[in-house]
Amino acid sequence: MSRRTVAVEPAIRVLDAIDDPVVLLDVRGTVLHRNRAACACLTAIVPDDRLPTCRQEDAERLAVELALCEATRIPFHKRLELQEGPTRLRFRGRGTRIEDGPGGRRCILLHLVPEQDRAPHIDEALDAAARREQAERERDQVLLRLYRANQEERLRLARDLHDQTGQHIVGLALGIRALEKHVSTPVGLAEIGQLRARLDEVARELHRIAFALRPTALDDFGLGAAVGRLLADWGVAHGIATDFEATGIAFDLASEVEITLFRLCQEALNNIGKHAACATTVSIAIHYEGSVVSLIIEDDGSGCVEEDLSAARLLARGKLGIVGMRERVGMVGGTFAIESLPGAGTTLVARIDQQGRQP
Repeated sequence: MSRRTVAVEPAIRVLDAIDDPVVLLDVRGTVLHRNRAACACLTAIVPDDRLPTCRQEDAERLAVELALCEATRIPFHKRLELQEGPTRLRFRGRGTRIEDGPGGRRCILLHLVPEQDRAPHIDEALDAAARREQAERERDQVLLRLYRANQEERLRLARDLHDQTGQHIVGLALGIRALEKHVSTPVGLAEIGQLRARLDEVARELHRIAFALRPTALDDFGLGAAVGRLLADWGVAHGIATDFEATGIAFDLASEVEITLFRLCQEALNNIGKHAACATTVSIAIHYEGSVVSLIIEDDGSGCVEEDLSAARLLARGKLGIVGMRERVGMVGGTFAIESLPGAGTTLVARIDQQGRQP
């Protein structure tokens, strides 16, 4: 018997001890296991078969909820009518994704609460809450699509500036050099020198704009190298010791995840430069584990009281940097946490699970 099988058996015994019906489903809606309560009150639920929903549309909606739960790890709430012989039984179902079900398969745990004795106003309130949760889920998906489209457009503009406008600047520089050979007067040479200086200034400004749109190092070298270079350059500019490390087995990240983590580093370093003047060391670590990438940013500056870092207090004081970081990470389905104590520095942690994100 494998260790995974041994680990699953106690979990099954726990499910059997629950008074309400509990069913384990695979992502296609096939019954993998039913606890004793489900066996007692729902004899129509048969392993290796689908739930006996009363209407086809209910089965289709449940299939959608199962797919979303499996993809996003977001629990769902749904009213279900199940056929038990000639009787229709109403339940309030709550579905949650679990990783190690029977046979080591990923599955959905569906907790069924009977509704026969529930007052109508409670049903209405629960339906409203379920609709609100669904609306928020749909809103998050739309925002993520808009965010992706925005990042793709920024990447296109950055490439156009780098490839097309950059070539024009190179051509102008060559033209000025060729023209210089035909000018011998001091005044003419001075004018050419001014033109060259202005062209250099234009080139630097275009590089700055292109970098703000999309750091080319992300596409050329990847997240780790880009963040390491960013941190090293920042340390030299501010005279602060820095340390960077990447651990675990790196895997390909979605473009919007890479740019989000990179922008997080930029904003954090900007905040440290402004508010942690006494910091002597800043470190950034990127850790890969399974399908999760974690970003940890630490400084040994003055720190602050964590209550001052709440979204409400930050917004009230017009400090939007940390609020923006939290929103950026949430936009790509990640979590963001910040820890700080007076005199003990500040730590930022962002975690994003590639597997649980929307494609």
